[in-house]
Amino acid sequence: GIERLGDALQRASSGRSGRDALRAVARAYVDFGRHHPGLYALTLAGADGGDERVRAAGARVLDTVLAVLRGYGLQDEAALHATRFVRSAFHGFAALDRAGGFAMSLDQDASFDHLVDAVDAGLERLANARA
Repeated sequence: GIERLGDALQRASSGRSGRDALRAVARAYVDFGRHHPGLYALTLAGADGGDERVRAAGARVLDTVLAVLRGYGLQDEAALHATRFVRSAFHGFAALDRAGGFAMSLDQDASFDHLVDAVDAGLERLANARA
């Protein structure tokens, strides 16, 4: 599961930076959860245990997200906190989507765009606070 998620995130972020990379990675993350719910569920546990292949795949996912965050000027501990923030936001959207939690007659894609905009603004603010 985490290997395929890593592939999807790398493809999405390739050649992109900043907000564009964030939006592409967010879309890939949510789409992966939508189209591969069983595999997605396997990605939720940490990749610290298990075999070397799983650890390497988990590290690749993390490296992809950290590369996106470097586009905001976030590094080291700040980038790791931001990774948790980003993952929590996009996982929440993916989980609600999968559970049918967006039943209102409101454009779900517009809600997704608002989420990405809010995460982008939060990352910009975090980066500016550290500058």
